Amino acid sequence: RRFAAEVLLPRLLEIDSRLVGSAEYVADFTLFMEKMQTCPRVVKSPWSSSGRGVRFLQPPLTEQQAGWCRNVIERQGGIMMEPIYNNVGDFGMEFFSDGHGQISYLGMSVFSTRDGGYQGNIIAEEREKEDDFFEIVDRELYHSVRDRIIEVLAEIGRAHV
Repeated sequence: RRFAAEVLLPRLLEIDSRLVGSAEYVADFTLFMEKMQTCPRVVKSPWSSSGRGVRFLQPPLTEQQAGWCRNVIERQGGIMMEPIYNNVGDFGMEFFSDGHGQISYLGMSVFSTRDGGYQGNIIAEEREKEDDFFEIVDRELYHSVRDRIIEVLAEIGRAHV
């Protein structure tokens, strides 16, 4: 999550003005609490999966909410903070790295969530998932995002070989 926020997201936002997004990694609990006073946020533990580490928080935080966030920062080194967007769908792009800087796109993962928690995946042929998805997202924009992700991951992979 931190890599996506700090390295990948800024490079993706360069592609097209229709892309939006903001995410930050906060390692200091006092700073986190200051930032939480300004507006509602979705906070995510860096190492969670399936939505177990996702909380939609509204200021002021309860003691229990603040305690959960403090524990995440202490145990995982920081916490992710993002605005709460009007979500119209959930998807992921699946990639494969050969470990030598070659990145391949494997396909799309379309899934459903409720309150930030994973509910299940849509099992379908790739073409069927794409047809449904491209009714709400521009196909060329998706391909531009896919290609930029491959470019960034390949650059980093080659630098670490």
